[in-house]
Amino acid sequence: PAYPRQAYPQGTIRLEPVRAVLSPAGTAAVRCIDYVRSTECKALRRAVNHNLSIQLPAERQPIHSVALFLLKPWGGCGVAPFEIWAGSHKGHMEVLCAGPIHAEPSHDGYPFFASCRGIRREHVLIRQVGDPRKTHMFWLNEAVVFSPSPPAPPAPLARPGEVARAINARYLRGGPSAALTDAGTMQVRMEENRRRTLRRKRAHVVCVGRVA
Repeated sequence: PAYPRQAYPQGTIRLEPVRAVLSPAGTAAVRCIDYVRSTECKALRRAVNHNLSIQLPAERQPIHSVALFLLKPWGGCGVAPFEIWAGSHKGHMEVLCAGPIHAEPSHDGYPFFASCRGIRREHVLIRQVGDPRKTHMFWLNEAVVFSPSPPAPPAPLARPGEVARAINARYLRGGPSAALTDAGTMQVRMEENRRRTLRRKRAHVVCVGRVA
C-alpha cells in the first residue's frame, strides 16, 4: 500500500526520484523508490559498507528532508549505522543531512526523518558507516525525499466594477468588510453617501423653510 498522507512532513511535497543505485554491486534499487512499503531493496551479498544513491529531478528543488522506512527486515539485515548526504553527483558527499546514526530505524514501518534544511542538490546518498573490519547486509523498504510545498498562486484580480459592486452590496445590507484592500473604496463610498445626504437635507430646508 502507498504511504498514508500523514507521513508527509507539514508543508512539503514528495519528489519523484529519477533512479536509485545500490553500491558496491552497482545494481538498480528501484524498489527503494517505488513508494510501496511492502517492497524492499536489499543487498544480494554482504559487504564492508553499502551506499544507496538516489538521483532527483534536474530542477534542483530544495530538499526539505529524507525519510527512511523499514518493515520487518530479515534477521541481521538493516541499514544502521548510516549517514545521509546530499550532493551534486552520484556518490558525492557535499552536505551532511544526518549522521552518523547508530540506532536502527523502526522495523515496524515508522519513518526515520533527516532534515536537509532546504539545500538544493540533485543526489541523495544513504551511506553505511559500519566497522570497516566487518561485512554487513543492507535492507531498506523505502527512501522518500521531500521538498517544501510551492507557494500558493496569487488570487485572481477582480474585474473592473466587481469590487465596487461587492462593497455596495455589503454597505446596503450593513455588512462590514474585513479586507484591507476594500478600505479606500469603502471610504470613498461612505463620503459620497454623506455628501448626498447633506445635499438632500439642504434641499429640504430650502423647500420647506419658513417663508418671510
